Amino acid sequence: MLLQRKKIWYAKIYAAPGRAVWRCLHTGSKADAKLVHDRMMDEAKEIRHKAKFDELLESKSLLEKKRAKDLGPTLERIKPMAHDVKPLDGRTCEDLARFIAWLRERESRCLRASQIAAQTAFAYMQEKYSTAAPKTYNNVRSRLSGVFSRLAIYDVPNPFEGIPHRSVDSVHYRAFSREETDKILAAAPPLWKELVTLGLYTGMRRSDCVFLRWDEVKADHIERKPNKTRKKNNLAVWIPLRLEAKAALYAMPRDGDCVFPESFRNTYDTGVFNAVFPELLASLDIKSNTIGKASFHSLRSTFITRCEEGGVSRKVLQGIVGHSSPAMTSRYSEDHESAKTILSVKI
Repeated sequence: MLLQRKKIWYAKIYAAPGRAVWRCLHTGSKADAKLVHDRMMDEAKEIRHKAKFDELLESKSLLEKKRAKDLGPTLERIKPMAHDVKPLDGRTCEDLARFIAWLRERESRCLRASQIAAQTAFAYMQEKYSTAAPKTYNNVRSRLSGVFSRLAIYDVPNPFEGIPHRSVDSVHYRAFSREETDKILAAAPPLWKELVTLGLYTGMRRSDCVFLRWDEVKADHIERKPNKTRKKNNLAVWIPLRLEAKAALYAMPRDGDCVFPESFRNTYDTGVFNAVFPELLASLDIKSNTIGKASFHSLRSTFITRCEEGGVSRKVLQGIVGHSSPAMTSRYSEDHESAKTILSVKI
């Protein structure tokens, strides 16, 4: 792994399994840094091999140990060994468990990590995720590839590395009509009514609404770093508070740091939580159409559409909803006075 700091390149080298050190390469050229990095990686690999071989010499069962070394860790050891290098999150553990279960069912002879061929990994992705959305397919592939990339220090090949990503077509979310938003607000269950109101009258994404904190709610506006873009630019968006959004916020009890209670936040991204809004739309006969998909994100599209219809400048609007480009966000997010023009728009 290479990293540039103050125009000087550094390399991350695994001197031993689970133990990495950063080495200064004393060069500002990426090409030179790559050459030095590859040489240092080869040297570290030889050191690891020698250490393993010395350990085998001390064992009475030299032949058995050598065979285990050549084949890599067993399937049971993949998770703990990868976790030791870098912790695995919950979804990655679930994906890995499903993959290992599939291997045991379909590839009974595959008992070691190094025996998992690229063709086997590709067959798994095709069998289990051929009909899944491209984003889901890519996420699973990336998570499993990340597990085996951690095992590279044990000289285990990554069978998922060569599997190409699927192209992801952008999904368009249609705006709701005023009649539809009235029906949704009238039928929404407790807490979801406040959540829908925030989404409709602020244009925030669902995750930003659910995890909104009281210290981000000011007297006349919301100032929050969107979850989707905070890793890219760490900049906050400035959203004027309309009366409808204020009323929804004032209706919430202040019993913690966050606007929505912990019991509600803890269900986020679960099957139960994700089913509530689609079931609500289905009960109201609000469906996707040729214009776009109908979902919670449609509230954001509705907010943007009605603001544009009300004459709000697109530059101002991009700053309010949080633009995905760091350059664009920094350009628009400070225009607070112009942002207040949304207060006069009929949503």
